[in-house]
Amino acid sequence: LIDALVTTHKQPAPPEGAGGQPISAGFSPNGGGGSFQFGGNAPQIVRLDKQNQRVLDALVRLSGNQNFQYDEPAWRAWFVDVQTRQRINSRRDE
Repeated sequence: LIDALVTTHKQPAPPEGAGGQPISAGFSPNGGGGSFQFGGNAPQIVRLDKQNQRVLDALVRLSGNQNFQYDEPAWRAWFVDVQTRQRINSRRDE
């Protein structure tokens, strides 16, 4: 669950300028006409991190009300601590 606390999603970047596409124009110096281009660039992809409230709620319940919010390293440290204590307590001394 810790890995799913914050997930990264890729999506197209919001459009720039009016209409979302750049416009360029070119004209021949001898009056022979011109050309227009609309867009032409591949859409940019942005990465967005999203926090998952359901995963956080599940971790809080499973951890006995520990709450490290969306701090993945803190959750990992807590998990290691719990695992270490369980191993130590399960040993038998003779």
